[in-house]
Amino acid sequence: MLIHIMFNHLKKYIESDQFDKVSAAAAFSFGILGIIYLFSKSIFADWQDIDFLHIWLAGHAWAEGISPYSKEYIELGNLIFDPSNPQPDYYPFNGQAFFYPPGMWFLSRFFAFFEYNTAVEIWRWFSVFMIFASSLILKEGLAKINVKISWPTIVFYTGLVSIMQSTVLTFVLGQTSILIYLGVCIVIFSVLSRNNFLLALGLFIVLLKPNVGAGLFIALIPFGQYRKALFITCILTFLMYIPPTIQFGMIKSIQAYISGTMGHGDFIANHPELTTGIRNILFHVTDIEIASSIALLITVLVIWTALTLCKKSGLNLEGEKAAEMKLFLLTVTLSMIACLAPLHTYDLIFIAPVILLSQKFDKASKAALFVSFLIIARSQNISLTTGIFYPPYPNLWSGGEIATLAALFNAVLIFTVLKRYLRKNNYRP
Repeated sequence: MLIHIMFNHLKKYIESDQFDKVSAAAAFSFGILGIIYLFSKSIFADWQDIDFLHIWLAGHAWAEGISPYSKEYIELGNLIFDPSNPQPDYYPFNGQAFFYPPGMWFLSRFFAFFEYNTAVEIWRWFSVFMIFASSLILKEGLAKINVKISWPTIVFYTGLVSIMQSTVLTFVLGQTSILIYLGVCIVIFSVLSRNNFLLALGLFIVLLKPNVGAGLFIALIPFGQYRKALFITCILTFLMYIPPTIQFGMIKSIQAYISGTMGHGDFIANHPELTTGIRNILFHVTDIEIASSIALLITVLVIWTALTLCKKSGLNLEGEKAAEMKLFLLTVTLSMIACLAPLHTYDLIFIAPVILLSQKFDKASKAALFVSFLIIARSQNISLTTGIFYPPYPNLWSGGEIATLAALFNAVLIFTVLKRYLRKNNYRP
């Protein structure tokens, strides 16, 4: 009896305006704390750069008339970042090829105008700006389909992104994950608002990391209304590839780039046990190491097949329920990329928008997706604390398996919700 009375009082309080005000204040406060944490781990932290130096070095190489996909690039890296003369600002050059496509030319050349140390600082400040810009883009994108996101909620969401280990690792390593996250948010905005040119720009950005971008590009192919945007993306990519490849030959440059990426798995940081997706899980189950290129091919084939079947089952992006259908498309695509593609845990910032994109899902599904996001957000902590899937390599990231399984749970849950939604609304192929 007492429990029943307490439950009724709690229910009334939850439904009251006072609870809404307290919740909003708590969400806003948490978001601010998360943002403070972000600054403490990014701008005001003294990290040794690891990966950004490759972007800066590629721009320097292009300026010197050297292809970053050549042996001369590696020689230049050994000369500028002399491994025998370590510096406090960066780890020694590890001799790896430049793994980004020629489209990175514009960013690389821009940063090469500055001294290396100055360029690193600009990159970190720009990354912080991109986190805030991405939140605003998502808010405006959802407003296009009449999903209103309050300011306390968007601040809370930004705080969540700020405390993700993916975000912190991006700053530690000097990675491009936040740039790709911005591209994903532009894609989301464009899909929801049907802006072909912005969609092409967003896809161009995410294709700078093909292991993420290829999945998003392929996911849109079954849906006719995006073919114009996909065509524009191809034209834009071709035009953007001209400046960095014209002096070396576009075909030869692309061949050299692809050849260089074939050695991606030769570095210990790219061992299957330290990555995510099907490559990681297959290694644990069978001890078989497959190349990242094979894992990416499997990823795009699975995504294309799954969404083609969804379309045939009633996933219609142009009907009266187009808004809900687009949310299903985006959430399931991001989840499939996260659980299949050969990535690292620091790449998984792009899964964060699923929290906001699930606003029209039922409460139980939203809660489950939120818990899954928290697991992905701190997968390395979980791995370190529990010893689950902790790789035998010191000073390298762990938790790829945990993040992969959580993303797989996301994908299965969203497919289940979609199937139930189609059946409930009597959708027929």
